[in-house]
Amino acid sequence: MIKTCFIISSIGFEGSEIREKTDEKLDFVFKPTVQELGCGCK
Repeated sequence: MIKTCFIISSIGFEGSEIREKTDEKLDFVFKPTVQELGCGCK
């Protein structure tokens, strides 16, 4: 069973500056770190 990590952050509207920054952090910081620890990320 894979452990799951839920990340709470700003979302913003699709295409907004906030959303783009949040997606970048999720893709390049949070997901790789969580996966390195053997967890999934939602």
